[in-house]
Amino acid sequence: MTPLRQRMIDAMLLRGFAPRTQEAYCDAVVALAKHFRRSPDTLSAAQLQSYLLYLITKKKLAYASVNQAACAFRFIFGTVLRWPEVRFDIPMAKAGFGTTPRIRARAFFTLNFRRLVVQRIPLRGMNGATSIRARAEKAHGLTPR
Repeated sequence: MTPLRQRMIDAMLLRGFAPRTQEAYCDAVVALAKHFRRSPDTLSAAQLQSYLLYLITKKKLAYASVNQAACAFRFIFGTVLRWPEVRFDIPMAKAGFGTTPRIRARAFFTLNFRRLVVQRIPLRGMNGATSIRARAEKAHGLTPR
C-alpha cells in the first residue's frame, strides 16, 4: 500500500467515513491514477477537470457517480494533500424527471379506509392481507387478482 493511500484511509477513519464510502473514494482515486499512469499527487487541477469530463462524455457515467468521484478528489487533494482552493466544475444533473407525484389529503385515505372497514366482504379461506386487498379492489371497482 502506498503512503498516500494509507494517509487517505487514515484521514477517512479519523473522520468516521462509512466503509462503503472509503471503498468508493479509494476506487475513484485508483481509477484516476490508472487513467494518467501517475501518482495522483503529481496531477494538476486541469488534469483532474479533464478526467471528470472524460467520465461524463466518454464513460457516460451518471451524475451521481461523477459527483462521488469529484468528492473523492476534493477529499484527497483538499484534506489529505492540503492543496489550496481545490475546486472542480461538474455539470449539475438534469432537472425534472417527469411530473411530481400527487399527494392526497389525509381525509381521502380516512374516507376510503372507513368504506373498506364498514363494507363487509366474505372472508372465507382468506388470510388478513388477502382480505384487505379484496376489500380495496372491490371498493375501487377493480377485478381481484
